[in-house]
Amino acid sequence: MGRDEITLRGPLWVQADITTSCSLSCRYCYASHWKEERHIDTERFLELLAEMDEMGVFLLLLAGGEPLRHPDFFRILEAAIQTRMSVSVLTNGTESPELAVRLAECHKNIHPFVVQVSLDHPSEAVNDRTRGKTASVRQFIHTLAENGLTPQIATVITTVNKDRLGDLFHAFHPTIRAFHFMNLMPPERPTRELDSLMPTDEQLRDSYALLAEQMRNFPDIRVSHPQMMCSPTATSLFRESTAEGHGCTACGTHVGIAPNLDMVACSLVPSSVVGSLRESGMKELWNSAQKSHFETFPEPICQARGDCPSSPPQV
Repeated sequence: MGRDEITLRGPLWVQADITTSCSLSCRYCYASHWKEERHIDTERFLELLAEMDEMGVFLLLLAGGEPLRHPDFFRILEAAIQTRMSVSVLTNGTESPELAVRLAECHKNIHPFVVQVSLDHPSEAVNDRTRGKTASVRQFIHTLAENGLTPQIATVITTVNKDRLGDLFHAFHPTIRAFHFMNLMPPERPTRELDSLMPTDEQLRDSYALLAEQMRNFPDIRVSHPQMMCSPTATSLFRESTAEGHGCTACGTHVGIAPNLDMVACSLVPSSVVGSLRESGMKELWNSAQKSHFETFPEPICQARGDCPSSPPQV
């Protein structure tokens, strides 16, 4: 059955970027277009949680910025936990160990509950070149695990870490058994610096092959890459890309919510505005002509090369 033959009453998953505030300045940040600090309106977002639940949304991903910096983060999280949605959090892992303990406490009230912690490499020499505060992130991961919440590590593949992805397994296994790898997102406004971080197709294939080889030494880990669940074989890692496989989920199974309450076709493409959730309900925008406009694009709206870097965490 083709995509145009399927009618969903709502998105399967929603990424809500609830704040622009962040303690890092990652070199490839997709949210760098936000120049001022802004938190999503709590009361309106709580209303949207109820609407998403009614529409049958399966997964809600709370992201940012750094979501833990929203002043009402735990109020939002606790309200989300009360819905029928699976709830996940994407954090940069630089907040205090006390917040990590509190986040782990929430894990006891919901299953499945996934926390993704962003880290490009376990060493400061590599990770600090693209992200920063490596020691703080490692401490955050340790605190989560120590308090009963084993996170998933989310890694962006760049020219800096492309040959050393397997180092993450050696550094965190067996405590961590879930790893998520993403291709670097081509920005809407390319820069020379981002060009220097973007691996070529050949470099990515070499990186995947090396990763597959290293995975054979860790048979109990779960590795995911957008559009596929990877087994330790080069064949599965070399599946055809989103651009070739019509795998773009923008407005098909996924939408994003921006800190200013815009509903966007894809969180990684801030210009893909469907409409404002300040004035309209999600159900109204989901059934709008603008949503259909993005859904029927013949190619991914971001024109991404390779597998889409936007995908939900494993649940």
